Amino acid sequence: MAMDTLVCSVRGVRVRCVAVAGALAAVFVAAGCGDAGDGGADGGSGGDGGACVEPSFGEPPDGVLASPADLPRDGCEPGTLAGVDPTGLWFVQHDPHPRWQRGPVRISLSCEGGLSVDLATIGSTRPADYAALDADDLFFRREAEYGKVRLVEAYTACRRDADGALYGWYRYCWVGDFGQECGDPASFVARPYGRIEGEPDADGLELVSEFRGGDAPWPDTFTADVRVADGIAYVANGEDGVRIVDVTDPAAPRELAHFPADSDYYNELKLVDGPGGSRYALVASDAAGAKIVDVTDPTAPKQIGLLRPAGEPDHGVHTLFVETVGAATYAYLADGFSPNVFVFDVTDPTSPVDVGTVHLPNDDWGVHAVCADGGRVYAAATVGGLVVVDALPDPAAATVIARYQKDDTYAHQCWKTTTSSGRAVLAFGDEGYGSHLELLDLTPGADGALPRIGEMIYRDQVSIHDMMAFGDTVYVAHYQDGVRIVDISDPTAPETIAHFNTWDPETAPGAMLEGAVGIDVDLDAGLIYVADTPRGLLVLRRTGSAAR
Repeated sequence: MAMDTLVCSVRGVRVRCVAVAGALAAVFVAAGCGDAGDGGADGGSGGDGGACVEPSFGEPPDGVLASPADLPRDGCEPGTLAGVDPTGLWFVQHDPHPRWQRGPVRISLSCEGGLSVDLATIGSTRPADYAALDADDLFFRREAEYGKVRLVEAYTACRRDADGALYGWYRYCWVGDFGQECGDPASFVARPYGRIEGEPDADGLELVSEFRGGDAPWPDTFTADVRVADGIAYVANGEDGVRIVDVTDPAAPRELAHFPADSDYYNELKLVDGPGGSRYALVASDAAGAKIVDVTDPTAPKQIGLLRPAGEPDHGVHTLFVETVGAATYAYLADGFSPNVFVFDVTDPTSPVDVGTVHLPNDDWGVHAVCADGGRVYAAATVGGLVVVDALPDPAAATVIARYQKDDTYAHQCWKTTTSSGRAVLAFGDEGYGSHLELLDLTPGADGALPRIGEMIYRDQVSIHDMMAFGDTVYVAHYQDGVRIVDISDPTAPETIAHFNTWDPETAPGAMLEGAVGIDVDLDAGLIYVADTPRGLLVLRRTGSAAR
């Protein structure tokens, strides 16, 4: 079955979904990912294996991938799962393992609840349709509908090693009116999944407060971004909308207002000051461009306009970046799937001006996000890598002046800074397992390629997400690895100088992309504001040597 590039929306998150060997290389396709376990939850090494209950759930399936017999048995060792209690959060690594086709799996086995298996999606989990455990196999299977096409995927863990790891096989099949088309089986290894082994909960950062609505809890949604100005935090809370929180006393946040999403998804926002002391939030709407919301009175937000990319009335926006150049303020919008950067003059947000559209020269380069400096745009163009163009004064005339491209790239986010030595550096990150902070020199080589001069790698199971950089310091929201502060005074040898683990593997849902995602920094106060997917708004303070 031939499949083209798709534009998908998962919990409102617009992502590029590219058909690879018949399987969607997208984050919502499966559980399972990773690398050797870096500590954390005990996956279970004994127990009665839930002997007091029938170790299965769901109706036994028929048809495609209905049992362990439909998967290879190479490397299996019958009987090694006898008495095993698999309860816990596991990290599954396929071999080979595409960037997105990996993720956690949470398994529970008890007398009260029986057996359950939850597979990770981009921002939540989905239960398997059927699972069964015996001495030879832990088998689980899930189906999902995508229009007229059905995806069936199945796992069987068929060997338990001496170190507690589970070995087995995975396969998927597409089923439709064309019949069925199955990918090649892939072996996997599953290990317990938790935080980085031996690392303290925090170093150089302390929790000042945590807020998710207080006495009126926010709905369970994907808290995605935060921006703070004059003691007011504006939180993009996914399907719930924007939550406006007074953090004048950072230890005692209190909610001021709610700007609802109304069947939409708000992924990101930026703040813009307008004439006469007015203030506006530009809110990336998955359904309708970037909403212009008057927050001059933060207790009474109201939409007063809409930035519509290329004049389209219902064109979603995934991310946006704002900067002031001379006397003008510009907003750069990306939709996450087209090769375009949409540029608006928002000096007066009540009368925005469409300046034009940068169109990158390859339609496969879906722009996920941009950062900019003086009109020079650094476009994180997913499979196209990082693409540099001069968007001003005429976006339509912009041409590529430099690139950073590597194998298996999904360029996601960036931020420009100048170190104390005067060196211009771009902090950059892909997205997907194994993605991490990379530091690029902004002087391209003769071939137009930007050289990577440094990187900070923690572990292959976790992706980097958003970042901000000021002088010698990069502040990173690093999903399950929490918040990381990195000294880049020597960008060829970056050093982590503080961290705070926001993610708790015992209580978090176990999604693929989960934990610290959005970040804003108050340098003067030494405060860091974090949007954390399950926890909401966190306020952190730098301590000790990290506070200097």
